[in-house]
Amino acid sequence: MLINAKFGCAAALAVGVVLGGSARGGDGASSPPSSRGGAPPGGAGAPLPPGMRQEAIHDRAMNMDAYFVAIPADWNFQGAVLMGTACSTEAFPAFRASSPDGLTQLERLPRFDWKWGDAPWLPRNTLRGCLPLREALSASDFLKQLSAVSQVEYAGAVPVPGEKLAAMKKYFEQANEASAQMAARFHLDPIIRQGDMALAKVRYRNGSVPMEALLFVNLICTHNPVRDFKKRSFSVESCSATVRVVRSASGKLDEAVQRLDPAGARENPQWVQALMDLENRRSQAMAQQSQAAFNQQMQLQNQQFQQSEALKLQQHQQFQQSQANQFQQHEQFLSTMQRGTDMSMYRAQQNANANHTAASDTVDYALGQQTVRDPNTGQLNKVSAGYNHTWVNDTGKVSYQTDNPSANPNGYVQGNWTQQQQVHGDGTSK
Repeated sequence: MLINAKFGCAAALAVGVVLGGSARGGDGASSPPSSRGGAPPGGAGAPLPPGMRQEAIHDRAMNMDAYFVAIPADWNFQGAVLMGTACSTEAFPAFRASSPDGLTQLERLPRFDWKWGDAPWLPRNTLRGCLPLREALSASDFLKQLSAVSQVEYAGAVPVPGEKLAAMKKYFEQANEASAQMAARFHLDPIIRQGDMALAKVRYRNGSVPMEALLFVNLICTHNPVRDFKKRSFSVESCSATVRVVRSASGKLDEAVQRLDPAGARENPQWVQALMDLENRRSQAMAQQSQAAFNQQMQLQNQQFQQSEALKLQQHQQFQQSQANQFQQHEQFLSTMQRGTDMSMYRAQQNANANHTAASDTVDYALGQQTVRDPNTGQLNKVSAGYNHTWVNDTGKVSYQTDNPSANPNGYVQGNWTQQQQVHGDGTSK
């Protein structure tokens, strides 16, 4: 059955079907509301809960362990670190841990990001890797849409403990107060953040086995007022949703949720510091380049001023022409700066699109799956990567996989079967 595979890779499906802050930190339902808040115990050198072991998710680019994941000692594990999306450049983990029989699982789905606003530099079309949304959603509505896209039965909402919602509210009140104070110092409009949490149960089938799952989403949205060089005001809105999934056979979900409460991912502080150091070095390099350009411009203006002083005895018409030339040079400089900014943003968008395709293939590889597309309907499905040929019947929910290119289930297995096309993890053609 395809339902389980679709649900496990809902991030990729949501981008292409319905759904359209930062979420780099822990994934547990007990996580604090901050996007980079704490997580279940099990970091490097930290004691693990009884019956748990620790797995590391390695960042190849930094050549460091980025996340530590606490899971039951006898479980299987797959995970990868993804270096952001076109909407948010912050890295995040995606992983799946499963019991020996495969029926009980803990997943951290790839992060969902979307962005909109009235700033003229924002693209009109949805960026690849971003959800096609132009509004904020409540956490509960997000889980309802995620369930619909994943083709699972939405069984109902589960109350989030009041102390966790209170902690989230307090965190954002403090963060927004600090933002308002900082903005007042520089006479700017403050950045405003808000968040929401939700829990929900869903049902589906894994072959002949009835299954249940508990979804937890931590959703953070940011309102960022900005001004261009002409001091015109715009706003950029962005949201990020982090989803944790616990699944098990029907009737055993509560037991699985309780057992997996201390399980989950947390950041490696050394990796976080290394990322911050890298970002600081890049910022310092850009600041030095900007300062050098400013100094060069000031030197040029000073030379022009000295020349004008030396030529002040010339005719008044020549002086006016000199002033006009300086004004034209200033306008050309501003125009050049704007063109450079536009080109840089265009190149960044192209790089983000390419990175998303590679990231989606990395997730497929890490989770042992492949993406296939129905040539008639365009529907995308996530199936096992262990076979080269996949057929799907006319219901779109039952698959037949084989390594034999001549094997055709039509006429041998009930129903009409269509051979699927292998595509990249984000649905683009190979």
